[in-house]
Amino acid sequence: MLGQKALGALHVGVAPAQSANCFIDVLRHTLPLSGLTGTLSFKESLALPDGGPEATLLRPEVELTYKRLAGYGFSPSAGLRLVLDTIRAS
Repeated sequence: MLGQKALGALHVGVAPAQSANCFIDVLRHTLPLSGLTGTLSFKESLALPDGGPEATLLRPEVELTYKRLAGYGFSPSAGLRLVLDTIRAS
């Protein structure tokens, strides 16, 4: 998404679940005595190494807020409708 934003793309909708700076690549591990299973990340991805607010949350320029969602009647297609409305307004 950062590459697209650099080319002038507009992010419309909701913030992605994964931030620009995050832990990636995991190893699954099971404890031998308890049988508990978990994962351990062994890499860090730093798309924005200088940090800043976008390093942890890539907030959309046009966000689907609760108020906007309510305005669309909580429709499952509210995200798509927001995109179309944004295109029409530009």
